Amino acid sequence: MNKERREELLDVVDILEEAVSRLSDIRDEEQDALDSMPDGLQESATAMAMQEALDTLDGFEDSITTIQTRIEQYAKPKKKPKKK
Repeated sequence: MNKERREELLDVVDILEEAVSRLSDIRDEEQDALDSMPDGLQESATAMAMQEALDTLDGFEDSITTIQTRIEQYAKPKKKPKKK
């Protein structure tokens, strides 16, 4: 892969980093909403659905972070073995 396409891949990494940041913000807002629920509603169907959403968002973040790491590793120039 040439340098230009490697740089494009690293641009994708930046975009994915922004996506993770936005997902994190949404997750934090959802967590705050869940934490703000009255004690009587903490075990409600709504609270359980909110917790499921939080778990799903965590999974999205983990998946995207894994993809980011793999792209970064792939986009790094490969070192050629030294000739003896």
